[in-house]
Amino acid sequence: MVREDLKIPPRAVELVAEHRHTLLNNEQRPRLERWLRFFPANTLAQEPELLLSQAWIAEVGRHDAHVVLAVVDRAQALVEQRAEPGERARQLQGEIDTLRSIEQSFAADDPQGVIMLATRALETMPRTWYLARVEARLELALGYLMSGQLNCAHATLAAAQGEEAAGGAAPRARLSAARCFIWRPACNPTPPRRRTSS
Repeated sequence: MVREDLKIPPRAVELVAEHRHTLLNNEQRPRLERWLRFFPANTLAQEPELLLSQAWIAEVGRHDAHVVLAVVDRAQALVEQRAEPGERARQLQGEIDTLRSIEQSFAADDPQGVIMLATRALETMPRTWYLARVEARLELALGYLMSGQLNCAHATLAAAQGEEAAGGAAPRARLSAARCFIWRPACNPTPPRRRTSS
């Protein structure tokens, strides 16, 4: 347990913010999780990049949707409180939109909302955030599939192939596996619902 009164140098937060997507791109979530354990809870709660790192760990670990969305909501509030929005805030908003689109596609009740969130996310996130961008592409394809736009779903995954070719093996594997789901729309066009606690 990290002491709450421990002074964390700002550079420590900057280093995690700078390298967290490299770890996510390479499926090194356990290392990212260990890094986050060095920060006291009050530091984690004040830094949107650290909160979003927690949200990805929870999302990929398939935690309850309420857990993921609660962390995302806290990050959203911090991004909105920043005095100068700037490019970094836009990128973080794209990441927030990606995480929200994942949860919304699990709910399977608002395909247009999923399409809107994922499209906006792809417009703002850097191309080097391979895992986050692959997830946004997958959710965009699912949104199209849920709304009956099969051709758009195929086109979304096809467009992603070229962009993600430079990414790590893990994002490419996710993208390749997604084709199995998109090619079977007649069997079950609605994605499975995530179990949530009441």
